[in-house]
Amino acid sequence: MAQTQLNQIVALEKGVKARAHADFTAAHHQLQKTALLSGISRTYKPKDEEGEQLPPESTRVQVQAEDVLRDTAATQLRMTRGTSRKRRRVLGRIRNLCVRDSRSRPTALPAGTRPLLRSTAASPEDSGSQR
Repeated sequence: MAQTQLNQIVALEKGVKARAHADFTAAHHQLQKTALLSGISRTYKPKDEEGEQLPPESTRVQVQAEDVLRDTAATQLRMTRGTSRKRRRVLGRIRNLCVRDSRSRPTALPAGTRPLLRSTAASPEDSGSQR
């Protein structure tokens, strides 16, 4: 079975993020329209027998908040899976490089340790100019 390359995972992740953003925006717009979330059913009775007869009114609920939340959770899950897949792949490559490096150089960091990264840019305090 062929392994998925990191660039393929990154390309897939970009597509998933774009779709997720579109889904989140659509959900936000749906939930902002309160008329879509509420429904009503009215029937009218005349005050007396000879009174004006009005037709019944009804408006159906067009958007269920539970459905929107369920769809949003599914979108979030898809996005999280893509990101974690990339993270596992990158960390696996770093781990393999560290193992190879420790085998080739005796002064390399022991397995399981993390290097302390320092900034290479000189800070103003290090320049020696004090007032």
